[in-house]
Amino acid sequence: MQTFTDKLIEQIKFKKSVLCVGLDPQIKHLPKNLKKEFDLAFKNKLEATAECVLEFNKIVIDKVKNHAACVKLQNAFFEQYGHWGAYAFEKSIQYAKEKDLLVISDVKRGDGGDTAKAYANAHLNKVDLIDDQSIQAPFQTDAITLNINIGRSC
Repeated sequence: MQTFTDKLIEQIKFKKSVLCVGLDPQIKHLPKNLKKEFDLAFKNKLEATAECVLEFNKIVIDKVKNHAACVKLQNAFFEQYGHWGAYAFEKSIQYAKEKDLLVISDVKRGDGGDTAKAYANAHLNKVDLIDDQSIQAPFQTDAITLNINIGRSC
């Protein structure tokens, strides 16, 4: 099994690029015409916003797919929209992978132990189900960010 580092080196060599594109979709920075389109298309404003973010990410991914080795999605900008944001996050990951990009989930959290393991499971491993089975992580990214301050007191 290839490690993330192996995959990244492969991508860098293939694309002759070390570019990692950050997808930190702040709604205030998205194009006004795109926001208007989704505002008119959906009754629920959280859903409209999340769908707009997803569409914006697809546009960016299409523009960078031949030049970037990977994309990094900042989960906070999705999570704020609840389950619609989680849907946009998951679909953005899937879309980037369909375009042969490596994906990094920027999900820094400050917990350790079982909580840190649960975060890792959601993005990298398998999650346990109620029937004692397990399935692949719902977000299926290639790597995640870590909180470097874990265990330190301020």
